[in-house]
Amino acid sequence: MGTGSHNINGGNTSSNSDGSGPKCFGKRLGKFKTICAVLTLIFGVGSIICGILVVLFFREAIDAIIKNEIPLRQGSAIAEVWKKPPITPYLQLYFFNVTNPEEFRNGSKPVLEEIGPFTYSEIWEKVNVTWLDGGNKVEFGNNKTYHFRRELSIGDEDTRLILPNLPMISALASVVHLPESEILVRKALGSMLEIFNQTLFVELTVRDILWGYDNKLIALSRSLFPEGKAYPYEKFGLFNGKNQTVEALMTTWTGQKNLLDVGKVYSWDDQTELDFWKNDSMCNAIKGTDGSTFHPEIQRDETLHIFNRDLCRSLPMVYQKDVVESNGIPGYRFVPPENVFAPPSENPDNDCFCLSDEGCNVPKGLFNMSACQFGSPAMMSWPHFFRS
Repeated sequence: MGTGSHNINGGNTSSNSDGSGPKCFGKRLGKFKTICAVLTLIFGVGSIICGILVVLFFREAIDAIIKNEIPLRQGSAIAEVWKKPPITPYLQLYFFNVTNPEEFRNGSKPVLEEIGPFTYSEIWEKVNVTWLDGGNKVEFGNNKTYHFRRELSIGDEDTRLILPNLPMISALASVVHLPESEILVRKALGSMLEIFNQTLFVELTVRDILWGYDNKLIALSRSLFPEGKAYPYEKFGLFNGKNQTVEALMTTWTGQKNLLDVGKVYSWDDQTELDFWKNDSMCNAIKGTDGSTFHPEIQRDETLHIFNRDLCRSLPMVYQKDVVESNGIPGYRFVPPENVFAPPSENPDNDCFCLSDEGCNVPKGLFNMSACQFGSPAMMSWPHFFRS
């Protein structure tokens, strides 16, 4: 019934006369994918390039901002933190209690009992701050306040110890090398020791030995020796005059003129060098910072220095190893070199610390501080004679 025409081509059901069938759509989709891939590649390469540029220039910009903030400037945020550090250092002290003083007097070796720690928290503050030389230098006093922490200590400050009578030993050391022509001075001192009832060992509390106790020899020395040579306090104590007291003013560079000089000590007590050691020697040089500040971009191969009047010298510090703190911040660990307290035969730089053959005739690992401790026979070492 009727006639018609049906074009069936073996499964090929397509194609419109205008050429817009599925074949054409497939070609366009392929071109679109190619364009998308090219654009993605360009975007990816561009992102990498932008990332590199951001890292390079942004890091330089951040470094420049940080370096601009490091120098100490009056009223700056860094200067306020520098004046009142937001940290709480802890000082832990150990004492060697003499358990056989009578036997020692009769020739036996001393038997020592280590007792500690006795712990003190510290509050640091820089006071009497004066900006000098157009801001290139700053003068200040270091004020430290100590608070006893019983919960972190083995006992309280009333713990009693048997310790050497340091004022007596110092008095004896001051006359032991007097010439025979002054033998009367030795005899007079011997009589004074008997009159004052001085013994080789004394029983003291931790509070006494640290913060001061009465000793008649101190009053005698203050009346005999000129100012600057005699012990400066009315009571004797290892930390006497250090709690809430400014001993002398220190002047340091601020880093405004040269960033590498930030924190470096210029003078202490108006002295640009010490006067304890041999004249015109490197041992008298005041080098480095007070230990609270160091310049940026420290290198592993450089030697840092820390100056502290109590050390009687500037202490060198050398690189030991890389470290990562608990907060993930990397850094370098610097420590004193092993030969810092070595005799001149091993470390020639220490020769100028020897004011006499006897003064330098001390075992390795000990530093003779007598010259800056009012003539008392004082030695400094690492804990338990480490590296001795």
